[in-house]
Amino acid sequence: MKALTVFLLVTYGAISVLWVRNSAFLFSKAGGVIWFISICAGFFLHRMSGTSSVKSRRVLLVSNYFMVFLAVLTMVIYFTVSSMP
Repeated sequence: MKALTVFLLVTYGAISVLWVRNSAFLFSKAGGVIWFISICAGFFLHRMSGTSSVKSRRVLLVSNYFMVFLAVLTMVIYFTVSSMP
């Protein structure tokens, strides 16, 4: 379980870097699917890690919500920019 959590946190770090760099891959269909699957996997791991330490569960939960925040912010930016003349 710990290895999956570390892998997921590394994936979140890569997504954050790609988001800041405005990478075309992240905003493609494949990137969006990977982003969505990683968010779902993060919440699933958080739910299943009942016996893990409080610190690791908290880090996972905060990083999951940060990924959701980035996804929502991306949609807001997309709709704002696409509605401009």
